Amino acid sequence: MRFLSFMSNTSDMPGVEGLIDECGLRPAYNRIFTEDERRHIESRQGNFPLTKGAYIASHLGEFDMVADLLQFAERFAGSPPEVYIGMRFHIMATSFLELTGDWFSYHQVMQLFIPRVFSLRASSPRCDPLTQEACEQHIRHTQQIVAVMENGQPQGPHAGYWHMSLLMDERKKLDSALYYARQGKAQGWEGEWGTRIAGLEKRIPPKETPMANPLEARLGPPKAAAPRVVSCVQCGQRMRIPADYQKPQGTCIKCGAVVLLAVQGI
Repeated sequence: MRFLSFMSNTSDMPGVEGLIDECGLRPAYNRIFTEDERRHIESRQGNFPLTKGAYIASHLGEFDMVADLLQFAERFAGSPPEVYIGMRFHIMATSFLELTGDWFSYHQVMQLFIPRVFSLRASSPRCDPLTQEACEQHIRHTQQIVAVMENGQPQGPHAGYWHMSLLMDERKKLDSALYYARQGKAQGWEGEWGTRIAGLEKRIPPKETPMANPLEARLGPPKAAAPRVVSCVQCGQRMRIPADYQKPQGTCIKCGAVVLLAVQGI
């Protein structure tokens, strides 16, 4: 476990005021929650040092601090507005892991968070855009995640790709749903990708083609023009000339005389 490289307190004191400041998350905290929500959150602090009180973190790694933050988020459950606050604490936790570059822990948190927030959308509709935001973040950092895995290869499932495909499917954006499923499979993440891809491919309508000419469809394509027939004025040899042949004159195939091709024969 790596330790924080940007500890804000470099004095002899081992901690600073509150977990939010210790994590360097004050800007994210102010961005993610409204002023009214922050007042509501801070009224629930009790003896937990979220924004006040000493949080001793000099001996802790990033994931330990995130675990404390997510444990505090469990205080917000029950009504949809409360659930929504709790879920956004998870987004703030992943912001902290982005800051520290702890991509292994970031992946672990996303693997747990995305399925949970996805399942809460029916009871808390505001969790729907939050699910998409989390999936997009998870997908965006896939390269960093893979880089810290053994042999630099994907291991296990990828919640971002899987649930993004489900979201797009629900919204009838089948091409996008298929794209994310194919990406998950192509990169080597575990999952029932084959079944999902086959199901989507069956449901995607064929691409539209230009509408056929109704008259042509009924009568068939127009017949090619009949070839012209010309006769040599010197020897009388009859010759068939293609209708689209444009030269004004040619040579008789029998006697070699010049033949005017524009003159129609019988």
